[in-house]
Amino acid sequence: MARRGDEDTMTNPVDNGELIHFLYRAVDEPGALEEFMRRFKTSYNSHFGFLSIRDSADLRVLDVYQWGFGEAGMSAYMDYYYQHDVWSNALRSLPQSTFHASHQIYPDDAYLKTEGYNDFAKPMSLRHGIGVKFSVPQSSHYVQFSGARRPDQGHYDQAIVAQMNQLIPHLKQFMHLRTRFGDLQGRAACMEQALSRMGTAVFICTADGRILFQTDQAERLLQDRSSVLAAKGSLRIQQSQANTELKKLIQNAVAASRGENRTPGGALRVDDAQGVLEVLVMPVRYAPPGGLLDSSSPCAAVFMRDVDAPRMVAPEFLSVLYNLSAAEADIAIRMSQGVSIAKIADGRGVSVQTVRTQTKTLYQKTQTVGQADLVALVSTSLAGMAGVLRG
Repeated sequence: MARRGDEDTMTNPVDNGELIHFLYRAVDEPGALEEFMRRFKTSYNSHFGFLSIRDSADLRVLDVYQWGFGEAGMSAYMDYYYQHDVWSNALRSLPQSTFHASHQIYPDDAYLKTEGYNDFAKPMSLRHGIGVKFSVPQSSHYVQFSGARRPDQGHYDQAIVAQMNQLIPHLKQFMHLRTRFGDLQGRAACMEQALSRMGTAVFICTADGRILFQTDQAERLLQDRSSVLAAKGSLRIQQSQANTELKKLIQNAVAASRGENRTPGGALRVDDAQGVLEVLVMPVRYAPPGGLLDSSSPCAAVFMRDVDAPRMVAPEFLSVLYNLSAAEADIAIRMSQGVSIAKIADGRGVSVQTVRTQTKTLYQKTQTVGQADLVALVSTSLAGMAGVLRG
């Protein structure tokens, strides 16, 4: 016979779309992460919870957001009970990127006899837990996101675990975007310069196609390309079918930026008398220059380039995109042009071994496995820019 509190008290499926919306807003909007947590608490009957970032090597806490514990309770957990609590230890050893309910990974009766339960959880009326752990790409950090319930709220059953697992790709994307956004904030001027030098026209548009920002190449494209128009400040293509498709891609991208569309991105080709135009549309949040962080809004980034135009990537663009040093970005450009390691070393006035060492770091940062892989990455500048916007 089930004891009171053993059954899950939830009866209706959770609308994860609303949670995803606030999660992506939290990338650059103050207060949105707290709102996400408040809604998670309500949606999943989780009276307690936290999102923590730790160093994988020494478990040092780098940042933490919590609800329900209070500052003193969270501090006690993070400083002591996290390393001594049997459930937390069990969670760290389980497969990543999936939620695990406490009653499924540690014997319930045994847990009730532990120090962590009797000295920490029980006095706070904390009984049933759930958590997920995953690594942050290109870092030595890992994230744990956990929720917990009071005794009368019931454990997290399999249906709830399945619903929570739908959030995991977005939690991982959120952390990646937030890390990248923090880096990009300090390099905003560099990014604008890189955009202007990458040989691709870039427009930032609202859902109805209104242009909020455009690069110099975009202005020239509007002047030189009769098939692309900025009618009354809105981006459009003269060909009816292509314009309809562009509108749809922009609307889908903006919806993805709001967390309403889980398959963002799209491309089309425009054939006209002047040749073939590649068009790529991706979601992005945009704040006008000089605006506050919380003034950013969901938008679409539209990239357009002539397929016959030479593909060029500015070193600054690679530096921003992959966190490369100036030397590493320069080496990447030279390697993509077929220059040998020896000639790169001679041109830079350094030893061959120095260039080899920098090349190894370059491969690690760009997640490439050799020169051919790196050349392919650098040469596809348009796809690379899409990667920036996806995070």
